[in-house]
Amino acid sequence: MFIVLLAVAAVAIINRKSNAGKLVCIVFGYEFVMTLVLLIYGSSVVGVSTGQASDGFRMILDIVLIFVNASYFDNRSDVFVN
Repeated sequence: MFIVLLAVAAVAIINRKSNAGKLVCIVFGYEFVMTLVLLIYGSSVVGVSTGQASDGFRMILDIVLIFVNASYFDNRSDVFVN
């Protein structure tokens, strides 16, 4: 699913579609949610916390990248008009 979302977002950026910013933010949001789901699922199966520092860093980075990309695509809305 992640690869399909990433491919759709890449094609939207290449074709300069107006919804490219939303698609990129959806990709990072999907990665954030899936990391959270895997942490919760892993903890429930194993019984102890399976989280690592890299998981927390990835989740923080996903949130930051959502805001950075949203700001970037809002500022470049004149380029992405198709």
